[in-house]
Amino acid sequence: MSQNKDLWVWPTTHNQTHENHLPKRFGQLKELNNIARESTQNTRDAWNLKHPDTSPSADDCAVIRFSIGETDKDLSKYFSGLLEARKKLAQKDGARHGNKYSDIPDFTKTDWLLVQDVNTMGIQGSIDKRDSDFWSFFLNWGKSNKAIQGAANSGSKGVGRITFPLYSKLGCIFALTKREDGIYLGGYALLNSFVDADNNRTHDSYAIFADQPNTNGNGTWELHDKSLTNEFIKDFKIPSFKFNNKDSLGTSVIIPFPRDDGASVDESYNQIKAALIETYAPLIIRGEMKPKVGKEEINDQNIARIAGQVTEYFDNKDFKNCAEEYIDFLRTATYENECEEYEAVFELNDYCDFDSDKISEDDNYKINQALEDGEVVNLKIKFPIFKNGNRHESFIEACFKKPNEENTGFEAYFRNGMSMVKQGKVLNNKFHAALFCREPEIAKYLNVFEDEGHTMWVMGEGQKYEAAEVFKYDREYFVRPVKLCRDIFSHLRKLVVDSKTEVDEVSLAKFFEIPEEQDTSDKPKMPKIERKKKLDVAVSQSSNGFTVSSKEKAILPKKIEIRMTYKSHPLLTKVPYKPEQMNLNSVEIVSKSCE
Repeated sequence: MSQNKDLWVWPTTHNQTHENHLPKRFGQLKELNNIARESTQNTRDAWNLKHPDTSPSADDCAVIRFSIGETDKDLSKYFSGLLEARKKLAQKDGARHGNKYSDIPDFTKTDWLLVQDVNTMGIQGSIDKRDSDFWSFFLNWGKSNKAIQGAANSGSKGVGRITFPLYSKLGCIFALTKREDGIYLGGYALLNSFVDADNNRTHDSYAIFADQPNTNGNGTWELHDKSLTNEFIKDFKIPSFKFNNKDSLGTSVIIPFPRDDGASVDESYNQIKAALIETYAPLIIRGEMKPKVGKEEINDQNIARIAGQVTEYFDNKDFKNCAEEYIDFLRTATYENECEEYEAVFELNDYCDFDSDKISEDDNYKINQALEDGEVVNLKIKFPIFKNGNRHESFIEACFKKPNEENTGFEAYFRNGMSMVKQGKVLNNKFHAALFCREPEIAKYLNVFEDEGHTMWVMGEGQKYEAAEVFKYDREYFVRPVKLCRDIFSHLRKLVVDSKTEVDEVSLAKFFEIPEEQDTSDKPKMPKIERKKKLDVAVSQSSNGFTVSSKEKAILPKKIEIRMTYKSHPLLTKVPYKPEQMNLNSVEIVSKSCE
């Protein structure tokens, strides 16, 4: 090692130290799932930069490739400087850092995971400005790498990025990007801060694969020269950036010495395929994304077959049970949406109010008839998004179908082709369902309301503040579209799942009137209702609750009070829940058109 120049720089600080907590926080994630998810987000966003105002041609798409490589050549020189830093940390506190930094890989056999995108623009931004997309990509691992949020249609929170260096035994990555002005090579490594008392200096919690800091003091770095870059490309067997056999631009991320979890190469490839299909199936079906894992490309023609082959690697157990069938449902729904073959189109008001009770009998009949015929129901819901006082027209597409076997349906929510894998489900496996939010305005808007990992929509104070103050969505309407997307299948369920039957208080009495005292040894007695009392309200009972609404020409009271008492049904021989297991917040009271 002493004969090699240090290719990694461990920056010094002004005696301000902090520990790198990210590995502790994210160490339990399924690394390959997150790598596949995050890298495909980045590829999608980089491809979008090529088409800011126009639609791409039919044969244009983003391409991402995953491959595992290895060599018997000693490549230890590419880690010089980093290995010395890790040795100091191991010696500093063996109990604290020893296991983390003392392991030295076998450089007689170097292996790596390569993730490469082509037909993109490469990593854009000035190499002389710290706040550019270029340096945000190379330095902001663990937070957003998008300096320009407008380009981040798939994701911008950046949490998934930390999985890349965590997947390496050395906690590092290399990145090679080809853009119009040339090819650039850099790298990043996770470390802990270190106080070097002998040399009166303090080192930061990361290292950079670079030559030296820039003399302008702006926080950027002088990258290694072209000769080293060319040597690196050869040694790590980086494929040429080609799209349709023509020179292209793009980016390669190399993760050296992937963590040994006991999985074979084929098992690792299957895990990546499963993550891609489970998360990005609509993009693959539409031909906007063509992933290649090992030597196999995943495309519209083979995605269902591959889904059947990697079933055991899917995360969601409900998806495992119906993967091929659900992919076929997605393909049909996607094709019909592209041709605008909708059973119905609904136009909502400024507040995105969706009232299933106001759907016409004709639309209701078409929807239910299509379901009975085993067809896919496609609905287009149009609504406005208000930003900076301007009205932007947008839409979502809700699709559903009866599964081949009862109660084996799967429900998914997609924004810009990416699945919100933790979004709450409401259809209880009764239907295959998919919500597509592919229109650009709604895709950018929903991105603001996602959790750190882009897995679900949330409306916390942070998201609301960002929506109103940063992105300037109008406060009067700014949470309405996300509520619509979150609740759309709850609204539609009333059309096709709940069989409403108007009943009076006599029929409901057995549910609400329970004797205060009962002798459990005797047969329970039901209360007697002497006469039927006519009310000015109609009570509808459904599988998920009760609806109380006024009849025509009703004399409305000045006030309506609703009280609920939780009791065990008298016909039950055993109480199914303990008191502390009851979720009293699970009941929702919704009032509409009330003053």
